[in-house]
Amino acid sequence: LRSRGARLSRPERLDPPSSPVLDIRTLEQLYADAGDEGASCGIDLFINETETRLVKIDNALSSDDLATVRDEVHVLKSTSGTFGLRQLSDLCETTQNFFEEDDIDEGRILALSRQVVQLAPTALTALNLYRRSRGWGSPNA
Repeated sequence: LRSRGARLSRPERLDPPSSPVLDIRTLEQLYADAGDEGASCGIDLFINETETRLVKIDNALSSDDLATVRDEVHVLKSTSGTFGLRQLSDLCETTQNFFEEDDIDEGRILALSRQVVQLAPTALTALNLYRRSRGWGSPNA
């Protein structure tokens, strides 16, 4: 991945996207389309897969494997958007855009990718709490 003229700049602290952590409209549409049980099962599967994906990203960052980071961030961008994690999806999109530049800024990519790994647990917790809150009013909760 570095062969495209990558440059290594000093890691920087970047502000997270200003978008909300959860996009409630997306989640409401998911529940309308899949039903309560289908949406809840889908969210459980997404959370489990995302936790595995985050370990892959973290390991790839540790071993300087930017190709794996790029691939995992790309998938996470799409899936997190599907499940209403707008802030995480936006951060993944920003990261992916830096991968697509001709003169790759490796320092910025590393900083953004680390931010993805740091933001994701908060986003997943918010999603899980939302899922659980939908069942609090039901007799089977």
